[in-house]
Amino acid sequence: MRVDPVELAVVLAALAPPGIVTGARLITPDDLGGLRVEERAAVANAVPGRRHEFASGRTLLRELLGTSEAILVGPTRAPRLPAGVVGSLAHDRALVVAAVSHDPTVRALGIDIEPTDLLTSDMARVILRDDERDVDAHLAFTLKEAAYKAWSTGPEAAMTAVIASGVRALPACRSTLSAAQIDAVVAHTRNDLQQP
Repeated sequence: MRVDPVELAVVLAALAPPGIVTGARLITPDDLGGLRVEERAAVANAVPGRRHEFASGRTLLRELLGTSEAILVGPTRAPRLPAGVVGSLAHDRALVVAAVSHDPTVRALGIDIEPTDLLTSDMARVILRDDERDVDAHLAFTLKEAAYKAWSTGPEAAMTAVIASGVRALPACRSTLSAAQIDAVVAHTRNDLQQP
């Protein structure tokens, strides 16, 4: 299923809490020309597909931040954002999504996007805890990945916001999953990450 990045951006904006800016963009080789010298060096030896993902991700981040500055790669391979900014970036094979915030009360962000490839029942059992069986496995995996990204900034950074772009199928983004169910999946993931 092909998703319109403009429509996905609208869905992301609706999911984002106040103070968080989100966006979506198609991955395209056209974004390579916009890479800054330092960014180009970071992916000089990467395969073409990875360079395209990187370039589209940096283009989207610059748009969301309103900057023309280079966005380098940090020690954890996440984008090194300007001081006072937190954010998260994700991509699948066709789209890149991002969330950023200048709000000092937002200490960590996580966002993810996943394809809607058919999941086997065995894979769904791996993804879902027993008390999550009523949650769509694709959406749960996306939420868990977003939670992990937020948490990976360090256990001292309380997760402030987790935004799941859902999956590429927009109906999943607009699912009937309640806020309580989403909070439960995120809380389970946070607890699992805290276990030794």
